[in-house]
Parts: sequence; C-alpha cells; structure tokens
Amino acid sequence: MHLVSKCSQAVVLDNLNEVIFFQKDETIHTENSYKFTDEMINNIASHAGLKIVNKWMDENRYFSLVMFRKRK
Repeated sequence: MHLVSKCSQAVVLDNLNEVIFFQKDETIHTENSYKFTDEMINNIASHAGLKIVNKWMDENRYFSLVMFRKRK
C-alpha cells in the first residue's frame, strides 16, 4: 500500500529530530499485504517460537490482526 501526498509538505519526526519533505503526488510505501490461512499463521507462529495471544477479524473474515507472544 502507498499513501499519496496531496500537497508539498514537510513532516517533522520529533523523536528523531528529522524533517522529511514530500512533493505533491509523491508516494510513500506504508505496508505489504500477505494472504495467509489460519493454518499457515499457526505454523509460522509455532516455527518462530511464538504463541498466538489474540486474533481480531473483520465480519467477512477477509482480514485479521494477530497478536503474538514469545513462548517461555
């Protein structure tokens, strides 16, 4: 996914003491979207030493947000 700047602007990153400049219509890459089944998510978590703590899904079950915790 990309966001598109609607105008030329400067964004201040206070915690880094940095300014980033965007031109009108310039894009910034904000995320990648991957398709995983529940079984794939469980396998990935298990192989990474993670435990699924919670999972939130949209009403159509098209999207999910998964919270993991390191296994002890």
